[in-house]
Amino acid sequence: REDIKQKKREDIKQKKREGIKQKKREDNKQKRRHQTKEKRRHQTEEINRKRLSV
Repeated sequence: REDIKQKKREDIKQKKREGIKQKKREDNKQKRRHQTKEKRRHQTEEINRKRLSV
């Protein structure tokens, strides 16, 4: 009886841990996407600046 409760508790902990990992993964994906967007924006700004200076 105690073993079953213990196992359930362990399973819940495991699921929580996996959920946290999943969330971190998603957050990192978003960060990366945002960084690439920023880079692209900076590149276009640089190109426009050069185009205007000519």
